[in-house]
Amino acid sequence: MQNKNKESAFTLIEAMVVLFIVGLLSMTAALGYGQMSRDKAMEQASQRVGQQLSQARDYAVFGKEILKDPSNTNSSFFPCGYGVTFSTGNVSGNDNGSDLSLLYSSDKDRIGTMDSNQSCDEAIINGGATNLAENTVDEADYVSSSTDKLVHLKNVKVESIEDNLGNKTIGCLTVLFSAPRGGSYLGTYPGMYSGDIAKCTSECPPKACNFGVFSESSTALPAYFLINLIISDGSNNSKRVLKVYPSGNMELVSG
Repeated sequence: MQNKNKESAFTLIEAMVVLFIVGLLSMTAALGYGQMSRDKAMEQASQRVGQQLSQARDYAVFGKEILKDPSNTNSSFFPCGYGVTFSTGNVSGNDNGSDLSLLYSSDKDRIGTMDSNQSCDEAIINGGATNLAENTVDEADYVSSSTDKLVHLKNVKVESIEDNLGNKTIGCLTVLFSAPRGGSYLGTYPGMYSGDIAKCTSECPPKACNFGVFSESSTALPAYFLINLIISDGSNNSKRVLKVYPSGNMELVSG
């Protein structure tokens, strides 16, 4: 009888050990899956940023017809510029913390500017503030719902925007490419640079910007920007830093 009790006790201990090991393995697998999901979301968000920049640049170089009024086919025109806005969500007028939007110059059109013996680059730099509007053409490519014209990056958000001059409190950044040259221009809110050059209105996406030249050789204005992405569920396990160049090209710095 005594031996039988000892055997029963040993079997119970074995069962407890097995259950502990199974539980430990399950927890490890769950944590690993969660990290993989965050990494995938971060990768998709990074690709989305690159796609938006490439799209705006291609629209500028190859020309993209825009309908000012989607219900009126006679309202089409070719803008002087197409751009992308990045937002940290900490700016008034920002739609639910959305991070990206595709814009176009609503008051400067390519054909009208050429008829006035100006280039689009001259109109953007010397023509005062450039009014901007959100793209409503190819809407399915850019909206997350029928009422939201901005693009959400799913579980990823823009945590901060920095430039190479040391400014780390940029709430809203707009990069504009001119047509057809593809020249690059920038505008921020709040204004970061002397004389309010390259400053946009307080909404994000902005209603208008006094654009400055975005060039890698610039010293008065930034030569590049760092877009810091983070998983928006509060986890600090997945972060990524993207460097955005004037060309519209993007480089992964870390993450």
